[in-house]
Amino acid sequence: MPSVSVDEAIRRVTVEGWCVLDSVIPPAEVAGVREAVLEVSRREADADKPRIGIGGLIAKTQAFAPYVAEERLLGVAHARLGRPVRISMTHGIVTAPGYGRANWHGDWPFSLRQDQKVLHPYPVDAPMHITTLWALTEFNAATGGTAIVPGSHRFGNNPSGDNGYCEHTPAPSELQPHMEPGDVLMIDSRVWHTNGDNVSDRTRVGMAVRYAPWWFNVHVLTAGLSQYERTMAERGERGDDVMPITPEQYGALPDAAKPLLRHVVIGQKVRVA
Repeated sequence: MPSVSVDEAIRRVTVEGWCVLDSVIPPAEVAGVREAVLEVSRREADADKPRIGIGGLIAKTQAFAPYVAEERLLGVAHARLGRPVRISMTHGIVTAPGYGRANWHGDWPFSLRQDQKVLHPYPVDAPMHITTLWALTEFNAATGGTAIVPGSHRFGNNPSGDNGYCEHTPAPSELQPHMEPGDVLMIDSRVWHTNGDNVSDRTRVGMAVRYAPWWFNVHVLTAGLSQYERTMAERGERGDDVMPITPEQYGALPDAAKPLLRHVVIGQKVRVA
């Protein structure tokens, strides 16, 4: 796959809502990140589940941290969301052979079945969140790679918000970008997307890392903060989309990654001269 420049990536995400960036994780380094994600999945989840979602991944492994501030990723994020940006959520995703296609949706705050959401039709045509989907194994039509509807970030709604389109019906204009291990799919989080059918004999391993502008409120999703704790107490459940990291974990991050994650550090002491 030819390398995409920062300027071209910005144009594609702005106009079409998506772009694939090649080799964000260098090919020789992908296996180490993949094994780290799989190790977390083996430690935390039922191995018999056909799909394992690992919330708060940065609190469980920092193996991918050296790559989250890659020049093209931040170039698109800054162009679309302003400065500074931060990482709102990190997930690991392990999908077994035979796992079927899910439903069309946008990512939070455009996942319209959640309590906290942007009302639809969206009141403004503006980006608020960027989702990046990282291929740690090959993503294609056979392995059930992410399906998207190009341009759908401008539709003002998605099928999870009852827009009259069946959320399980394939869209005529959908496509499944082919990604080699280490490639990253960037989408405006409003873009309609879903996983495909994994009809191969291989487990698909990936990550989702989402970027948000400085004003975006992630406190409602962050364990230990009052907004989160009150909401979870009312629901009687505890989500794990955002897990705080310790000062020690933060200190071990690459310098370029620290500004993206300092908002989820707990227990730090701030000294004022």
